[in-house]
Amino acid sequence: MARNDLIGEKECNDLLEESKVTEERLAFLKNRVKRKDENKCVQGDQNQFLKLKFVHPQRSQEYFIMKGNSLKTLMSNFTRDLGLKDNSLKYYFQGKLLLSSDTTDDLDIADNDTIDVLDISSKPPFKVYTRFPEKYDLTNNNESAENIINVHWLELKLLEYQKENNQLHAALLWFRKSTFDLEKKAEKVRIEKDEEMRIAKLESDGELKQVMKERDLEMRNFVKAKSEEISRLKIENSDKQKEIEELQSCRIKDENIHEEIGTLTKELEDLKETHEEVKTWGEFKEREVDQRTRHLVNVKNKMRDGERTIQELNKKMDGYVKELSNHEIQKRHLENEMKANKLALEKKLVDEELTTKDLKNKV
Repeated sequence: MARNDLIGEKECNDLLEESKVTEERLAFLKNRVKRKDENKCVQGDQNQFLKLKFVHPQRSQEYFIMKGNSLKTLMSNFTRDLGLKDNSLKYYFQGKLLLSSDTTDDLDIADNDTIDVLDISSKPPFKVYTRFPEKYDLTNNNESAENIINVHWLELKLLEYQKENNQLHAALLWFRKSTFDLEKKAEKVRIEKDEEMRIAKLESDGELKQVMKERDLEMRNFVKAKSEEISRLKIENSDKQKEIEELQSCRIKDENIHEEIGTLTKELEDLKETHEEVKTWGEFKEREVDQRTRHLVNVKNKMRDGERTIQELNKKMDGYVKELSNHEIQKRHLENEMKANKLALEKKLVDEELTTKDLKNKV
């Protein structure tokens, strides 16, 4: 009884009739099972973490989450980072309302995707897409702003009922798979009983030894194949372990890089503050230098004026020195003239005295 892991069209129709789910839910479950099967076939995913950006009118924040995990932890962390109470925000991804129990695989959330966050009483500014049939779409039937909160809680309830229905559907699939496994085990037990009956018949015919040899050969080949498969699985597991260690080291490196970015940001802020202080101090010093420069210019101008006055005074002094030297020369000339006049007068007096003597003698 061979059965494929993927759900066939006939089985889908049977499930649709039994569980009475819509075609949209069934397609969702089919894609989910298909993704799980594809993930089992892929040998190790190198990027198990996703970076999501939560955008709120007040602020935005980036978080990391492992693929397949629920968004409940990130929602509570973002609410706590904003300083708000729980259940005071609502979250949308591509216009679809999110539950805290939703996982990244439920809505095909990829790396670097954005999740819109709004207050519980605010109306979304973008187009909202429903995740359940349009006849249950409350956003299209009630456009009043006063009933936004009630509509939001009703949407959450409908999504929770839908997830419960999906879980029941998954449980039905698991029950069918378990039934199939039991049927395989029963078939295996029946084959073993038939083999034992055939061996008992062969004992009476004397062909048991030949059958045992063939069986031993088959067992040897089986053991050899299993040992090779086990060695191959060990190699694959070692490779996977190495990849996991590399991913953990990358994660540690990312955390260290984030810490370094935080420290660098703080240092940059400190440098900005220091730059502002230096800038203000430089402006003050520039003003002081300007004042001193203007003072020096005034002093230089005064010194230049003083030098000019000194030069003029030196010129006047030179003129006065020349005049004094001329006066001294004239004084010397006058003194020589006075001496010559004095000598002439003395000689004249002597001559007159002699004449007077002669006159006296004659008298």
